Amino acid sequence: MASVAKELMIEEIRNSMNKADNMIVAGYSGIPVNDMTELRKGLKQAGGAMMVIKNRLARIVMREDGWKPLLDYIQGPTALVVIEGEFLPVVKFLNKFADEHEGFKIRGAILESMVVDESGFADVAKLPGRDVLVGKIVQGLAAPVTKFMRAISGPMSSFVSGLEEIKNRMGRESDAEEER
Repeated sequence: MASVAKELMIEEIRNSMNKADNMIVAGYSGIPVNDMTELRKGLKQAGGAMMVIKNRLARIVMREDGWKPLLDYIQGPTALVVIEGEFLPVVKFLNKFADEHEGFKIRGAILESMVVDESGFADVAKLPGRDVLVGKIVQGLAAPVTKFMRAISGPMSSFVSGLEEIKNRMGRESDAEEER
């Protein structure tokens, strides 16, 4: 009977992990229940979900389903955070939570197929949001076009200004001839 229950738990863990695009392994100890509830709510809002499972079961699933690089981080009380889609809001939230709660430590993660340790995780959390990065890329791509347009329009506007000045002079000269 116990093995059937374990198989069901493993299957449930496997389903959650297979849906994930990114995964974070964290350690926790001495965190009050209220704070853990706050953590789960914040993760849900940011786009992630947390599972607290036995390390042995986590290792079984990770060995089989392509999360092997995270095996080294499974030790002691472990929480797995699975993320579907955009990972940066979850990373920023977890980094802030870890700063505020001494018992919560990020051990490692796989973000966009890259293994990230604790210090790398803190660096990722400092990145600006996706919209800001896309804006900077667009601005970088548009800058040469803008400079080119200014370079082209400069001589053209000078030419147009010159024509207008000639037109104005001719108009003044014809007015002066009419007055004579």
